[in-house]
Amino acid sequence: MLFIILCAACGWVVLLGFVVVLCNVTKQADENLAGALPHDRRVWRERRVRNLAVALERRIGVYGRPPWQP
Repeated sequence: MLFIILCAACGWVVLLGFVVVLCNVTKQADENLAGALPHDRRVWRERRVRNLAVALERRIGVYGRPPWQP
């Protein structure tokens, strides 16, 4: 019984440690993004929209229908 309690406690400690590390990593990423210049964010957004447009064009084809349809 004691062994089960110790295993459960150790599991919770490891899980809590993982959550703390994950929160710190996401916090650092948010700080890095917030520190970016507005121009950089605008360029990143435009690039993302352009990539989505290219992917959509490839998906639906040039003529507005899927490429697998004649």
